[in-house]
Amino acid sequence: MEFQHELIIPNEGLPFKLFLFEGGNGNYVREKHWHTSVEIFAVMEGKLSFFLKEEEYPLKAGELIIINSNEIHSIHAPEKNQTVVLQIPLKQFEDYFTAERFIRFASTGHPRNRELAGRIRELYEVNKKQEICIQNITKNVTNFFSKLYSFCGLPKKQIIFYISLHLSFIQQVR
Repeated sequence: MEFQHELIIPNEGLPFKLFLFEGGNGNYVREKHWHTSVEIFAVMEGKLSFFLKEEEYPLKAGELIIINSNEIHSIHAPEKNQTVVLQIPLKQFEDYFTAERFIRFASTGHPRNRELAGRIRELYEVNKKQEICIQNITKNVTNFFSKLYSFCGLPKKQIIFYISLHLSFIQQVR
């Protein structure tokens, strides 16, 4: 039986992908799939279940699970939940590989998992604030230069061109 391969693309400017789980509204099933990235699901509110090798791992608020690279898994989220997902490309662990180019993490049950889940939540909150900040900066820069150039009497086409230059600079700085 074939399982779907999920391609993981990191967030822009970061060496990982960090996001809120798409099954947060509940009534969600993600069929068996795999990816080469290590994936951490940290449940902040509600609950959901993971299935690894046909074994169920129920998670509730404050708990997390680590899915190792190439591990076939599925997810069942029957109720609303708030879950932060951190997907880390295997490349980030190159310095820690064994001779077989392999690394494995314990999935559940570590006494410090709650602490780790809290750190992932903090990471998500900081990232979210940074994205909002960049959006606000972009909006304010656009408004500022739009007004500045229009005060100078530049044609609209030229104003749009100059603003695009400023926005591309902001993207490079990120």
